[in-house]
Amino acid sequence: MKHTGGKKYFTTLDIVLVSIFCALWATLNLTLGRLGFIWFGLPIFCDFAAYFTLLLVTWATGKFGTASMVGVIGSTITLLIGGLPHIVGFAASAILFDILMSANNHNLSAKAYNMTLAALVTMVSAYFAGSGHRRRLYEQAIRVGNCRMGINLLGWMAFNRWNNKHINNFANHCHSRKNECEED
Repeated sequence: MKHTGGKKYFTTLDIVLVSIFCALWATLNLTLGRLGFIWFGLPIFCDFAAYFTLLLVTWATGKFGTASMVGVIGSTITLLIGGLPHIVGFAASAILFDILMSANNHNLSAKAYNMTLAALVTMVSAYFAGSGHRRRLYEQAIRVGNCRMGINLLGWMAFNRWNNKHINNFANHCHSRKNECEED
């Protein structure tokens, strides 16, 4: 990829770092991501795996496009190895993350402004990635009647404060299936 002046935008070191973080993305999502589902029935460690690598590659390179490449390539690798399909949402959110990080020129430093902006960009991107699979998990808990998974999901949504309207819907449903909930 070249700039108009004939100077290369991505150096060899940038490509190497993108490759390393793509491998890290896939490794963390296939290990930590699955542990979150096993332990809690929720994709909470997938968020950590995705945004930890995106923040690291942004910090290491400081260039637009590297976070998008890590997200898309890492997600493709994860899917090819046998990852869950929700990872596609994280690939799309990596592109959004990359675009939003342009607000501070992909500069991650210990300054309060940069850290605050990085935290906000991460939260917005995570919400974008999770908006689809949170709803699917909620619907699955309702359809199957799995109250343990639903209660975990209820706590997760209350913690994130993103889907308050779903909390009341789930509580009403779980109350109507009181016998099933008490068995767990």
